[in-house]
Amino acid sequence: MARWSSPGTKSPTAAMFGLSQGDAGFDALFDLDGDGTIGFSDFLIFAASFGVSS
Repeated sequence: MARWSSPGTKSPTAAMFGLSQGDAGFDALFDLDGDGTIGFSDFLIFAASFGVSS
């Protein structure tokens, strides 16, 4: 899983929400559930891991 707080890593933005594979701006790095769309389930996965160190 991506390390969201590491310096130099990409950050998810609200503008990415709802984008699907093939859309301009879509980045598979943020499609955490792998369903081809950056949606609420991806946000939940992100929120569950936010602040957790590996």
